[in-house]
Amino acid sequence: MNLENNFNELYNNFLIEYKSSFDEIADQRLKALYENKKNKIIVRNVEILLLIVLIFSFINNKTAGEITVAIFMIYIMLSLTFPIIIVMFKNNSYREYDTIYKEKITRNFIRYICPTLEYYPNDYIEYNDYKNIAIENCINFYSKNVIKGTYKNNRFIASKIHSQYTHYDGPIELKRTRSFNGLYVKFELSKNSNVDLFVKAKSQLNDKLYDTFALDFNHLMQSEKNNTISGYKFSLIENDQLNNIFSIYSSNPNCEIIDQEISSILRELYNIQEFEFVIKKNYLYIRLWNGYLFSEPALKNEEFAKKILYDIYKTIYLSFYIFDIIEKKI
Repeated sequence: MNLENNFNELYNNFLIEYKSSFDEIADQRLKALYENKKNKIIVRNVEILLLIVLIFSFINNKTAGEITVAIFMIYIMLSLTFPIIIVMFKNNSYREYDTIYKEKITRNFIRYICPTLEYYPNDYIEYNDYKNIAIENCINFYSKNVIKGTYKNNRFIASKIHSQYTHYDGPIELKRTRSFNGLYVKFELSKNSNVDLFVKAKSQLNDKLYDTFALDFNHLMQSEKNNTISGYKFSLIENDQLNNIFSIYSSNPNCEIIDQEISSILRELYNIQEFEFVIKKNYLYIRLWNGYLFSEPALKNEEFAKKILYDIYKTIYLSFYIFDIIEKKI
């Protein structure tokens, strides 16, 4: 599976077909670069002027040593605040650049991947819908950049999700940890599955020392001991090919969805992109870790804008691939 070659071919064709959109983006990018440079010059001149005023205010009443120390401290302070001021006063042209890029490039590229998909950069999904997956319990939840449509006549919705998990010691909150940052995907299957299946990425458990199936660490220990997920009794499925990658739980101990062929495919896909998935009734839920999805295009790095599209292509393509292999087994 050579995703990069497939993407490059698709991207080159997309560049040709949407040349006018890319020309418009290039003009907006140059405009934003110019305004950004102008703002930096203005802020720097203000800082220099402020520094001169402060220096003269010290000269009459301080010794040479005190003046030197004061100037040095003021210079350090202004140097540290300069980047913050630039960020706070991010120019309107850059905001327009980001907006136009998503409208003209990202939206059309997603349609180019699959004509039955539509991109809504400012839409979101509700937490109540997300929590039905029962794959994590998070305290903070943020959703934006929604993709809606159909794939092979099956309803499809996806969104960039950022969630946090809270660790407790009794009633005391210890810390918050990012539990997910990537694309959440929901497919409506053409028929009901006769089993519920949870295929949970082990790296997320090992790295964070907790399982987001559980509400807290004590619950985790009890849940792992009894093989329960969110209070329901499940069987832990052993799989020689996947044991080091996934924890697999099924409502049916004789579940045959993850056979040898599927196991081999899942291992190959996981080497490309970390993911996990859940099958519940007539829905397939997938989570693909990629924190750079739908990032703002960088002004000084045109290649970064291409990488944004590649990440979108990769996550959508892998979602479709997982759907195809699971749909055949249900």
